[in-house]
Amino acid sequence: MSCWPLQCVLKSFTAGHEAVEARGTSGLPDPLHADVEEDETYSAPPYHWFFQESQLATRQDEKKEERLLVRAISGAEIVALSPRNRENAGALKTRIHKEEGTAVFMQQLVQGGRILDDKDVVSNEPLILVRMPRKRMLIASLHCDLRAYDLETGAAMRVVPVRSLRLSCMVVDWENARCFTGSADGAVRVWDVHRSECLGTLPGLQGKVSTIASDEQDRLLAVSEAGTLRIWKIQEMGSGKVVSTASQEWQISVSGKVALSVDWQHSLALVSGEKETLEHHVAAYDLQTCTCLWTFRLSSATPTLLADWVGQRCVVAPGRRFLELRSLEAAVRESPAQFANDRLHYKGLIRVDWEKDLVMFVAAPFALELWSLQSFEMLHSVRDISGDGVEIVSLDVDWSQTVPRAITCRTYVDWELVAGEVCIQHWDLQDGDIKNVSAEHQFIGGFDIVAAIAQF
Repeated sequence: MSCWPLQCVLKSFTAGHEAVEARGTSGLPDPLHADVEEDETYSAPPYHWFFQESQLATRQDEKKEERLLVRAISGAEIVALSPRNRENAGALKTRIHKEEGTAVFMQQLVQGGRILDDKDVVSNEPLILVRMPRKRMLIASLHCDLRAYDLETGAAMRVVPVRSLRLSCMVVDWENARCFTGSADGAVRVWDVHRSECLGTLPGLQGKVSTIASDEQDRLLAVSEAGTLRIWKIQEMGSGKVVSTASQEWQISVSGKVALSVDWQHSLALVSGEKETLEHHVAAYDLQTCTCLWTFRLSSATPTLLADWVGQRCVVAPGRRFLELRSLEAAVRESPAQFANDRLHYKGLIRVDWEKDLVMFVAAPFALELWSLQSFEMLHSVRDISGDGVEIVSLDVDWSQTVPRAITCRTYVDWELVAGEVCIQHWDLQDGDIKNVSAEHQFIGGFDIVAAIAQF
């Protein structure tokens, strides 16, 4: 190959360089060492084409890389990613999941007013990410904080950084997409149900939070195992964060593993727990005056307390041995009705439909039973032998059906094999069918799970 072109380039460069030096010393003023008139302009000497192209390429490399913006329907930026040549929507969804956490099956991408199929090629225009609504189960745990799982597939709906908040209890307001949790350190937090993100931490309680209740508007109440009760008035700020605008705390007469039922309309609360005398009581409190109105004694501790404020009655489960239906108007004088003797599971998972006078509970050995509160007779029972020996976490019931449907969450750990599962169960009491769905929980067998609530 001939070297002539390169010699010409070098010769031209040498000549140009000498010309620049000559002009710099004799022709052009030095802006650092000489005074220049305001109307005098300076034009840079022409460089050889070889170096002009080199400088142009350098400037292009230094130019800031354009980002592919993904926004929510509200216009808020969700994530900004580096564009990729000929990338399809399916691959982009995977990148969004890794960067932001939303599961791929929940994503719907819109670009240029058009919904993209997974095979469609994405341009560099901004996209809209629509999170598709799906029924979910929220699970609170010691080490994974708050997680959401698809009810039908068990897939994790969103992955967020874990802070090991050691959650201890939970209540959900599905209507306003809010979740409220208590922790072992007494902290109470507000969460966004769809994003599993903490929206605010409220002034906490003394001791581990045992139970929590919401009026599904702007009031929240929690009770700790140390026997402190606190009520908050909360407000959502423009940024989406939730703060407490007012709160009040006082000591109550019961403590330990307490159960709670609140009549928000009349500012009343029922709390069951243990007194200093080691006796088990249910106490009624006026939330406006912070005073105890009355108490009645139980034969032993109850894991649940469900009140019918209209009918002035309640259901408790003393010692988890049987169910008791009590009147709140004459709690001391009237003998309670007892039924379902020696049938309850030790977790005391019970749900009531007061309008239809029905009660459903988890029985032992593992089964779901539906009873009448009028005749105190069993109406339906579905047995699940695969659930014997497992931990039952939750029971949620859809009372809108003629024969109600239920969803339970159970966990199982085999420490010898270091294996286990978290199972979401769909119960059809009319047909006797049970559908099991394995949830993709991070820890083996969900040994750290403390609460779960399903959405119907």
